[in-house]
Amino acid sequence: MEDCREGASVSAACPICAAPMEASPRYPRAVCLACHARAVDETGRRVTFFNESFSGGLAGVYVDTREPYRLSLCFIDGVRCEAQEAHMGGVVIQALSLDMTGD
Repeated sequence: MEDCREGASVSAACPICAAPMEASPRYPRAVCLACHARAVDETGRRVTFFNESFSGGLAGVYVDTREPYRLSLCFIDGVRCEAQEAHMGGVVIQALSLDMTGD
């Protein structure tokens, strides 16, 4: 999610790992791509999210078996997060809480 374009502002930090990111008023708690790749379900099983089609729709699957993961809730390094369909396509994951217990 780091932006290398000339003049781009990198004025935010990933809420999980503190990596520098471009600020997003629409998604103020968005996680970086490296954290996005570490998403797991509540049992620690890796999940990934994507758009169902060109017209959108959020879908998730378990990485190991490709079976459907029907929730948008996930955890990254113990932090409760939610995957969402991004405004102009793609997927964004936002941290919901930095409480490591998931509350």
